[in-house]
Amino acid sequence: MATSKTIVIFGSENIFSASIKVLLSVKADWEIVSVCNKNGWEALNLALEAVRPDTVVIHQESLEDPTSLVMRLLQDHPAVRVIVINLESNLMDVYSKQNIFAQGISNLFQVIENAPESLSG
Repeated sequence: MATSKTIVIFGSENIFSASIKVLLSVKADWEIVSVCNKNGWEALNLALEAVRPDTVVIHQESLEDPTSLVMRLLQDHPAVRVIVINLESNLMDVYSKQNIFAQGISNLFQVIENAPESLSG
């Protein structure tokens, strides 16, 4: 059984956002919401509060500094996963916040050993 997901796409009102929305819409149980980056943080934050998404997809080229936006998203909405897509390099940067209680050095070892491996090449 497929799991229902809610995804917010944040970027320019261009072919990128429209294409991502169409591609993700093939999953019948996924709700896709687009937010134009011209409306800024306030519009994005309102959408996040309204729909409580699992994932936010950001078009890197539509922002001057996606890093500060990602950090703010993870701070204000720690349960969300953020994917920043760079069309020039075909790379996706995936961010999520995890709080892990460290009882000892073995917890640090576990986190390092269980880090996801690169999907490239």
